[in-house]
Amino acid sequence: MSITSAMYTGISGLNANGEAISVLGNNISNVNTIGFKNGRMLFSDVLSSSIGNNSQIGRGVQIQAVQNNFSQGSFENTENVTDLAIQGESFFIVKNPGEAQRYTRAGAFNFDKNKILVNPDGLQLQGYGINQTTGLNNGSLGAIDLTNFSTLPPKMTTTLTTRVNLDSTQTIPGGIANTLTIGGNLNSTTGTNTVNTTMVDNSGTSRAVTLTFTQTAANAWSWSADIAGATPATASATGAFTIPATTIATSATINGNAQALTIDLTGVTEAAAGVATVATANAATTAFSTTDPVGTSNFSNSMTVYDSQGNPHSVTTYYRKTGVNSWDWHANVQDGTPAWVDGTMTFNTAGILTAQTPAATAAQNITFSGVTAPQPLLFDFGVNASTQFASASIVNSQNQDGYYQGSLSKVQVDEKGYVIGVYSNGQSQKLAQVALARFASTNGLSKVGSTLFEETLASGQALISDASTPGVGKILSNSLEQSNVDMAAQFVKLIQAQRAFSANSKTITTADEMTQELLNLKR
Repeated sequence: MSITSAMYTGISGLNANGEAISVLGNNISNVNTIGFKNGRMLFSDVLSSSIGNNSQIGRGVQIQAVQNNFSQGSFENTENVTDLAIQGESFFIVKNPGEAQRYTRAGAFNFDKNKILVNPDGLQLQGYGINQTTGLNNGSLGAIDLTNFSTLPPKMTTTLTTRVNLDSTQTIPGGIANTLTIGGNLNSTTGTNTVNTTMVDNSGTSRAVTLTFTQTAANAWSWSADIAGATPATASATGAFTIPATTIATSATINGNAQALTIDLTGVTEAAAGVATVATANAATTAFSTTDPVGTSNFSNSMTVYDSQGNPHSVTTYYRKTGVNSWDWHANVQDGTPAWVDGTMTFNTAGILTAQTPAATAAQNITFSGVTAPQPLLFDFGVNASTQFASASIVNSQNQDGYYQGSLSKVQVDEKGYVIGVYSNGQSQKLAQVALARFASTNGLSKVGSTLFEETLASGQALISDASTPGVGKILSNSLEQSNVDMAAQFVKLIQAQRAFSANSKTITTADEMTQELLNLKR
């Protein structure tokens, strides 16, 4: 009886190690299978027989379990953006409509003829829709379907944002025409008269002016003007006149530029009495002209805005210096009514924009023909962001929030699993988010073929979330997870299993020889 038991013990070893070779062979055959997880055979001994005297004899080996190894496989870079890999312990969720969910690590997906993201067997990858208001998933699990995202409707512009530096050394376009009007009597007794007044230069700066009149003969006088900051500051401009006098046109050099100056002497008389001479100053500028916006401005920039149907309209903004730390802006809206929007910009002494009018929050209603009207536009020049420094005027940034209709040109997938559509109009939009599943016990999952798993009582129910949830993992686009089979380790285990199989066969042949000896006792 004990010899026969030895044979069955050997047979159990043959069976167990034969199955182990099958497991190892399956691992090796799937060395190039995307997302494959290798298995390992675990053995345990069979319940031993009791032979008395508190002793037991083993009855062989049995297969305890075949465990799947869910360690991370290496990643392969691919050219397909919908080839996805998971860095972490989660699984993709795939299913056919009306069937149970399956789980996989094989991320070779592509869009089918119905624009649904599927695996090579046609099972649909599951994901969430997107709430376009928040940009987050809407919590509704389903197929990732791009049918409704082939085009992106136009969006009309609501805000124009501009950040500029305006050159503080610029002069007021067209210059400033200063007229100094002199009135009263020039004192012929003293022969010298002085008048103090002010003028405004082409940069908008107020400058002190001292006019000195010196009698050269009866009713004949010379004059000189000392202008602060001019070159030279003394006798910046000079001349002569006779009474009755007329208007004198002259100029002085200020900041390297000729500054026009008119002295009106038509009201001047000569008398022996010491009547004080008075002067009034008047500075007139050339106004901004909508017929010559370039000639009456210092700088400009343009951007394109869009109406409700996606029609483009150019908006050119002209910036005009009006004084120290003060500028006007004039925006010409193509095809719009009104065609011009005007405002002001005020800078502090540090060159930072401190105020604009109209305010950046005050909508300017523009009407375009044949579309939604009026269209409110906000002009934001960046209070505390735009500057007025002594360097060339430049646009640091400009943007508007409208666009024309676009066609879906390609998709991208980020590490949070968001499927992002890129459109021909340069816009991008989140279209879906890939869902991921985790399990309390991955070892409890059951293989169902095609690199798929299904949940069991041992695995627990799937915990479904997404890659933006901490601890779930990241999704890598243009990547595939390779099989985690280690060829060298499998071959070593294959040798071990082969040796064990051979050794168990020796148990059987030895028991057979012993049985033969018993039969030979009687001849």
